[in-house]
Amino acid sequence: MLAACGGAPKPAAVPAVATKLPAEVGEVVGIAEVGDATIVLDHTRAFVVRGGAVAAQVEAPHGWRGGATVAALDGEGAWAVGVADDGRLYRITLAGDLEDITDRYKLADVRALAAAGSTTAFALPDGVAVTGDGVHELRAKLATPAALAASKGRVALLGTKGVDVWDLGKGESRTYPMSARAIAFVGGRLAAATRDDVYVEDGDALHAMPFAGAQIAAAGTRLWILASGALYALDGTSLRRAEIDVPHGARLFASTGGDAWLATHGAVTRASIDTATDDPTWRAQVQPVFTRVCAHCHLPGGSAGIDLSTAASWHADHDELARRVLVTGTMPPAGTDLSPADKDALRAWLTSTSSRTSR
Repeated sequence: MLAACGGAPKPAAVPAVATKLPAEVGEVVGIAEVGDATIVLDHTRAFVVRGGAVAAQVEAPHGWRGGATVAALDGEGAWAVGVADDGRLYRITLAGDLEDITDRYKLADVRALAAAGSTTAFALPDGVAVTGDGVHELRAKLATPAALAASKGRVALLGTKGVDVWDLGKGESRTYPMSARAIAFVGGRLAAATRDDVYVEDGDALHAMPFAGAQIAAAGTRLWILASGALYALDGTSLRRAEIDVPHGARLFASTGGDAWLATHGAVTRASIDTATDDPTWRAQVQPVFTRVCAHCHLPGGSAGIDLSTAASWHADHDELARRVLVTGTMPPAGTDLSPADKDALRAWLTSTSSRTSR
């Protein structure tokens, strides 16, 4: 069921901060984030950016088709993974090294990938492979999808007849017959862009907003929409327009921290509207620990069902986090490798800040 929402949206304008990465890139095909590092892939290279500088640069083995942040196969945080033109999968380390991990997934000739939390989906020449732990896979033989999207326990496939959505936990699937150009998951709900509209799933219906020629990208519970040279953020039912100059021809990517990436030939810019809760201290002290220790459960769509990937979420849940990390010791759970240095970093931030709402 497709349901229209009425007339054109008239969102409030909100200030945005634009931060340009130092990398001089070509046409960007993927962006991954691991701790305090951003890994940008164009067709020929991967750039590792840390601390406002390019920390490493590596040539693609056979060119890059795409890349994403995926749950680490060793259970420790997240990895940046690139899909090479020959269909091989490579982990890109923060030192700029490449590790061929294709055989660890028991795959060949991967066309594209999508990941969220522990769920990773791969487009193959004869269908799709999906894994929730990097070991056990569900495979289906069908035409190679034009695009993939993943959420916690859900996968969407863009095909010629519409968008197929698989619920892995329930073992169910459904098809939305529509001519979509792009798909994503926002807070576990399907989002799809057609030539004239952007649709967001609500129960058994897709509700439409008129955005002609839009690009979409989702970060947790936020859907970014780039249309007619303007950038919008949809949080639940709240639609806002970011006051930012959008570069001509920009491609839209989502940041795991809730921001948007605008990529053009030559430059990549982070757009943020969360200036009230942007916390450089959190990024320096907490985010690296989060990526190593917590990300496999607490990324958007992760197994814990609680997104702790942003400074805003840590401020909003500050008191409970302080209690569980510093008092009861129940977070992270027993058996998790939290070093004394990691605990000191969390303690320093938690004891020097106080709770405040995320917006």
